[in-house]
Amino acid sequence: MQGKTARYKELMTTSIAQAILQGTHCLRKAGVAEARREAGSLAAHVVGRNRSFIMAHADDSLTAEQLDTLRAFVERRAQGEPLQYLTGHQEFFGLDFEVTRDVLIPRPETELLVETAVKLLSNSEAASFICDVGTGSGCVAVTLLHELPHARAVASDISPA
Repeated sequence: MQGKTARYKELMTTSIAQAILQGTHCLRKAGVAEARREAGSLAAHVVGRNRSFIMAHADDSLTAEQLDTLRAFVERRAQGEPLQYLTGHQEFFGLDFEVTRDVLIPRPETELLVETAVKLLSNSEAASFICDVGTGSGCVAVTLLHELPHARAVASDISPA
């Protein structure tokens, strides 16, 4: 009987759109606030493309391996694992940062801190020196250096990661 099930499963195909709908349903049941967006982000991550590609190719089929990976990610997200730890990325101030469980996920509130620092430091005639202790993902120091090209920075963290 298991052989028939395996063969039947091989014959079934699931489009990206169908997989996202299934993921959305699962995440909504788990109380994830932005279930549709997060299911789409997980699908994009599994396929290795951006969300625009996913929308433009919604009728494309996922491979069995992609579908299994997506289902596993949706289940982990439904159990409360942050999306950013699943995808390994978080956008911050328009830049993409790698995140792991070793770092805190960059928050929108921290963007306000960076925005304020940029406003204060951009008016300075002297080159700015930034010290970011407990840098984690490095988002604060890297973003400040990106926004203030004449600044210099030192960033440190206790984690070897």
